[in-house]
Amino acid sequence: MIAVLIRASNNQPVTLGKQIANSGEGIVSETNLSGYLAKIYHNPTLERIEKLKVMLANPPVDPMASQHHISIAFPLDLLQDQSGAVVGFLMPAIRDSRELYTVYHPSLRKKKAPGFNWYYLHITALNTAWIIQAIHEKGYVLGDIKPQNILVNDRALVAVIDTDSFQVCDARTGKVYLCHVGSEGFTPVELLGKDFSATYQTEIHDRFRLAVLIHYLLFGYHPFSGQWLGVGESPDQTELIRQGLWYGGKNNSIRPSQNTISLDVVHPAIKQCFLKCFNDGHTAPHLRPTAQEWRMALKVGLEDLIVCQNSDSHYHSQNYGKCYWCERTTKLGVDIFPPIPGSSIGVKTATGTTVLRTPNTADPTQLLQFLPRQIQNPRKYWQVLMGIGLGSLAITTAAGMNLLSQNQSLTSSSPIIPPYSSSVPSPNHLVNDSDDCAPESSNSNGCKGTVKDPKKAEQAEMELLKQEQERQSALVAKEKQAVAEAEQEQDRQLVAEAEQEQDRQLVAEAEQARLEAGRQKRERQAALRLERTRQTAIRANERAEIEQARSEAGRQKRERQVALRLKQSRQARIGAERRRQIAIKALDKTSSPQKHKHQERSINQDANSVNSAKPWESRVLIKRASDDLENIIKGEKP
Repeated sequence: MIAVLIRASNNQPVTLGKQIANSGEGIVSETNLSGYLAKIYHNPTLERIEKLKVMLANPPVDPMASQHHISIAFPLDLLQDQSGAVVGFLMPAIRDSRELYTVYHPSLRKKKAPGFNWYYLHITALNTAWIIQAIHEKGYVLGDIKPQNILVNDRALVAVIDTDSFQVCDARTGKVYLCHVGSEGFTPVELLGKDFSATYQTEIHDRFRLAVLIHYLLFGYHPFSGQWLGVGESPDQTELIRQGLWYGGKNNSIRPSQNTISLDVVHPAIKQCFLKCFNDGHTAPHLRPTAQEWRMALKVGLEDLIVCQNSDSHYHSQNYGKCYWCERTTKLGVDIFPPIPGSSIGVKTATGTTVLRTPNTADPTQLLQFLPRQIQNPRKYWQVLMGIGLGSLAITTAAGMNLLSQNQSLTSSSPIIPPYSSSVPSPNHLVNDSDDCAPESSNSNGCKGTVKDPKKAEQAEMELLKQEQERQSALVAKEKQAVAEAEQEQDRQLVAEAEQEQDRQLVAEAEQARLEAGRQKRERQAALRLERTRQTAIRANERAEIEQARSEAGRQKRERQVALRLKQSRQARIGAERRRQIAIKALDKTSSPQKHKHQERSINQDANSVNSAKPWESRVLIKRASDDLENIIKGEKP
């Protein structure tokens, strides 16, 4: 069932057509109003509706209006359902444009926009900065700046979409409607890890995002990338941003890789903006260049560009002094701005001469691809067409100019069909086919009759012109439809090829991850075995040391025991000698000479036994000798 909505401003019915996008917020569809799209929310909350009302009351000035180009897909009106509830909004459609990454990515650019050289990329960057400056001047913060939200056509005219995600401030009440989304790689360091749905942002945060976007346009890759020289594996992109590590920074942990394009190839004013944003702005965000400063630097850089002497597809800065793209092509064997096949581009041969290749005029497609840089407006385009002899494309009325003035792409892959054919009959040939013919005149069938009334003849002429116009318009519409279908088919093929390439890369990365995991597992197992061997050796050494300590303790104990015994033996000998002398003195007083000699001999024998005894025998002998001496002293028989 076809949905019919109502514009809130004038109650005009709006019929939804083909759905062209579907996101978490809502769907975007074509409408019956030419040049307008509708975004219908899945959940049209009161806050969303109030935010849209603030935006409708304060639209930004479109800087591309003078070029008849819509550069900001800003809400134009609220859309209501049959019950009067607001369900979405009406916005302008951006025609004949593509997402930004298709022009800065070399392989996609070669397929989808082969005429988009470095000169056009500078213009795209300048126009992007100009549009963002206009948005900032109205107090808006874009928040979710990313290549998918920036469209560009083949004239390098840029358009910003997804504008209802902006951060909006109601100047009347001071209420701020936050931007709830952000993109990885475009989030400044001070917002990393924060909840966007509860974080107030400023245009200072947009400055970082704009600088990343301009770096993508001029160099083709993210600035926070390069060859990692630090410890361990390279951190992910978010961590590199957090630490301020990029190939143009002062840290030695990352440096330009072989494919990195030097910052010196851009104009010094542009290079200085990058350094201020990513170096100084890392710790002092307010030092990041504004959108206006980027615009002025890019304007200076654009004026400094000149065409290469060897290839018309190469543009380089005069300040650099030579063509970097020729040097890079010679060094790496890959030209990211290759010449367009069949275009008039000077190519030096092996003998040093220059051969000019000219377009094949039999194929208008090649001619149109040849023209993007040299022709800047539709009138000059038609002058060139007429000058090179395409007489079959005769344009006889102002309608021919209007066909191209409506942002017609000069690098389109399809030929432009003129609105009128050279076979359109002139007014003098317009005659009436009735039977009322004059005798002196004849129509194309040889009929004799009179000339019709001039008023009726004029009406007939106008009717024939109108029919011819309708026929030509139908042809143009049919051709446009065929071109659109061809482009859609080509897009589908490109998407399929990209998906296949992505699948191959994922499989290769998975295989690489598996091999890496296996290698790491083997390394861990080897480290574990080495650790076990080391622990075993440590335990063996500990046991040996304990055994050695135990043996040493036993030896020392034995030595102490021997020393103690020796000491006891010496003390026993001294005591025996002392007792012997006492016993002899006692004998002199108590016994006869004969008995005295006998007892003295016995005492001496006991003393000698003690003196000659071994340490472990001395204790018993000393005890016995002591008992004998005691008996002698007492006068008893030993």
